[in-house]
Amino acid sequence: MMMARAFLLLSAVATAAAAPAIVWKAGNSSPTEHSSEAVPASSLLKSAVEGSSHDALAVVFVVNRDKDGSEALSRLASSGSLPQIQSKYESATSIHHHVAGVEGAASAAEHAGGHQVSLHEFDGMLESEHKPAVMVVGVDRHEDMSKLDGAVVKALSHSKVRSVVLTAQRSVEEVKNERALSRRRNKQINRKRKVLTNDKRRRLEDAQEDADDDAEEEEEVDVSYYVNMTPNIFSGILFTLFFVFVSHLGLTCMGQITHSDVLQSKVPSVGREV
Repeated sequence: MMMARAFLLLSAVATAAAAPAIVWKAGNSSPTEHSSEAVPASSLLKSAVEGSSHDALAVVFVVNRDKDGSEALSRLASSGSLPQIQSKYESATSIHHHVAGVEGAASAAEHAGGHQVSLHEFDGMLESEHKPAVMVVGVDRHEDMSKLDGAVVKALSHSKVRSVVLTAQRSVEEVKNERALSRRRNKQINRKRKVLTNDKRRRLEDAQEDADDDAEEEEEVDVSYYVNMTPNIFSGILFTLFFVFVSHLGLTCMGQITHSDVLQSKVPSVGREV
C-alpha cells in the first residue's frame, strides 16, 4: 500500500510541476532520493549515463506527450497502467519530480550521447552483440503501455544494464509557460533599456560606474588635489586689496589740497584777489 501511495504521489506532484524522471542504478542500496527542484534534462541525463559502456549499458525511456498535449507519464502512473514499474518504484536511486526541457527522444539522445531506438526495436537491440552503450527508447502513446512496462522491468533485470531512466516529454503547457516567461523577461529588459536611454542621470551614473570599473581594472590610484583657497575667497581678497588701494589713494589726494595760511578781514577789490 505504501508503494502504491508513493507512486500516486509521484503522478500528482509531476502533474502540478513538470515532467518527472525515475532513475535506477545497478548496485545502489541507499534509500530513494526525492527531489522537487527543477533539474535540466541535459544535466540529469548526462549524470545518469556517465560511465556507461558495452558491458555497462544505460537505457533511457522517453514517453511522448498525450494527444491533448499533456505530459503522459504522470497520467499513466495515476491510472495504474504500469504495475510492474510500480513494483520497482522503491528500488529507484532517485526520483525527480520536475525535469525541465525534455523535448523528446531525439533531444534526449542528443543530451545523453546515445542511439535512438523505438520500443519495438528495443528487445532485439538489447540482445544484440553490437548494441550501443546508451540507448534512448522513444515511446508513442498509441502503443501498448504494457510493452513499456515490460521493457523497463527487462532493462532493470538485465545483467549488462547499469542505469535506467524513465521520463516523459514535457507538456505543451510547459512550453507555453516557458515562452511567456521569455517574453516577460524580454519586456523587462527592453523597459530597462528605455529607462537607461531616457534618464540622463541614470546614464551619467552608469558612465561613472564604468569609469570606476575601468580605473579598478587598470589598478590606478585616485589622487586628490587640494587648493589653498576657493575662487570666492580669492575674489574677496582681491576686492579687499583694491578697496584699500583706492581708499589710500583718495586720502592721499585729499591731503595734498593746499590753502592760504593768512586770513584777511578786508576783501580785496575786484580783479585784485591774487
